[in-house]
Formats: sequence, structure tokens, C-alpha cells
Amino acid sequence: MAAPAPAIPSKDELQTLIAEPTTVAANYSATPDLQGYVSRVQVIAKLKDITKSLITVDQLPNYHGLNVRSCFMNVRLLDLQKLIAIRWLSLLLSIKLKVFAAIPESGSISLADLSKPTGAQESLLGEYYHR
Repeated sequence: MAAPAPAIPSKDELQTLIAEPTTVAANYSATPDLQGYVSRVQVIAKLKDITKSLITVDQLPNYHGLNVRSCFMNVRLLDLQKLIAIRWLSLLLSIKLKVFAAIPESGSISLADLSKPTGAQESLLGEYYHR
């Protein structure tokens, strides 16, 4: 026996759903940093919840293209989140190791010379800074 389809929300339930993005929007930030990114993702998630609650099972075929794009967008979003996390960690590690302070303002420095004052392995510095 198939599970019953979720019911479309009542008018009162819809009003509650619509209020949720407003609540989340109180923490919205337009800054390009991680906090701003997270706040935008939270607003988008709430808006998607509203959309999903208003589409019945029999209407899903009409939204198939939207669902496929949404799946790919979620995958790209996860990849982007991972990339941002890795870059932030790399930046924090660079600051902790004082990599930027060891790089001369003019001229250049080899990875071998950069690894000495920072204590970081030359290979790891090369992998990060040659991207």
C-alpha cells in the first residue's frame, strides 16, 4: 500500500510557512563572507520548503525540469560549501603559520625559502599556492 500523499497546507499553515523566511531573513547578511553565504542559503531553504508544500504529487511531472535543476544545484552547492570551507581553513592556517608575513613585498620567494620561516612543508605550500 502506498503512503498517503502529503496534504497541501491550509491557509493558516501557509501563513506560518510564509512567516518562516521573514524570521530567517532577520539574520540575513549581504556580505561575501561565510556568514553572508549561510544566511542566504537559509532563506533559500525556507522558500523551497514553501514551494515543495504547495506542489501535489500529481503536479510533480509538471515540475520535473525544475526538480532536476534543483538536484544539480544542490550538488554544486555542497561542492561550493566544501570549497569555501577548505579555502577558509587554508587561509587560517596561512595566517597561523605567518606565510603572508614571510612573503617579500617586492620580488619573489621560492617554496623552499618560504617553508623555512613558516615551518610548513614545501610540497604543501606548493599545492596550495600554485592553484
